[in-house]
Amino acid sequence: MEVAASITAVLQLSQAVLGACYRYVGKVKDAKSDIERVICQIGYLTTILGDLNGLAPESESIDTTTLKGLVGDHGPLAVCKQSLEELKAKLPSGPVGLRQKLQWPFESKGINEIMDRIMAQAHILELALVGDNHRLAAAINTSLENTKRREDREKVLNWLRCADPTVKHLAFRRLHQPGSNHWVLDLSEFEEWRDCAGQTFWLHGLPGAGKTSTSPS
Repeated sequence: MEVAASITAVLQLSQAVLGACYRYVGKVKDAKSDIERVICQIGYLTTILGDLNGLAPESESIDTTTLKGLVGDHGPLAVCKQSLEELKAKLPSGPVGLRQKLQWPFESKGINEIMDRIMAQAHILELALVGDNHRLAAAINTSLENTKRREDREKVLNWLRCADPTVKHLAFRRLHQPGSNHWVLDLSEFEEWRDCAGQTFWLHGLPGAGKTSTSPS
């Protein structure tokens, strides 16, 4: 069964992450609270996954059709798997020597984002465990929508990061002629935008019209 195989895969991954995090206990002081949070919440997820994994596919406590909503590219199990893989990728995989100095590889903001993502899915998995099929179906739909929205946002941000304006800005600054384009600064629309926060100023024109710089005549 696809659901059972997915649960087993995520369970093994959560156990690996949990084991890796235990290596940091008592060895890293500046990230103690972050480490404790990860261990506590990944442990919670591992328990839920273990209980789900122990249920037979024909169990009457879970509707099989609804349970299928846990899998899929944007399903709760997929989100957990992706998030756990993010954690595992930065955690040590081999044995750690007694004298080896460990450094927690996450910033608080980054680890909080990952753990919030995992815990949102853990609550959905818990609904599957208790057999609350109506709430489970609603939670899965909400999770799918949130995941799709987050992925779309990340795609846009990644696309924007590829267009770094710094190089072009510096190049055009070297071509800028003293006194050119000052007409823009004298526009009443520009002054209103400058003095009022939260507004947008859109300067548009044909290519070569002189929006960026004015070349010598």
